[in-house]
Amino acid sequence: MDSLKDILNIEDRKEGPDKCQYPWQDLAKDIVETIPDTIQYNKRNAVFKVCKQNTTAAEAAFKDCKELDKMHILYFFKTFYEIDKKQRAGQV
Repeated sequence: MDSLKDILNIEDRKEGPDKCQYPWQDLAKDIVETIPDTIQYNKRNAVFKVCKQNTTAAEAAFKDCKELDKMHILYFFKTFYEIDKKQRAGQV
C-alpha cells in the first residue's frame, strides 16, 4: 500500500487545461498576446470586456487587424466599435 507521501508526489497529475472556461476568454487572450501595444496602453481589461460584450464583432475586428497587418490596439477598438454599431443597427 502506498503511503500518503507517495500519493501526493505523483508526477503524472495534470495541472488543468490551458484553455479558458469561455470561448470569449480564449479570443481575448489571443488578442492580448498577438497585438503588441495592448500592455503599453493598459487596454488588457478593455479587450476582455469587449470580447465578452460582443464576441462576433471582436472576432471580425481581430481578423481585420490581422488581414490588413495593422496590429495596433487602437485600430482594433476602432474597428470593433464600427462593426458593433452596424450590428446593433441591423446592417450586418
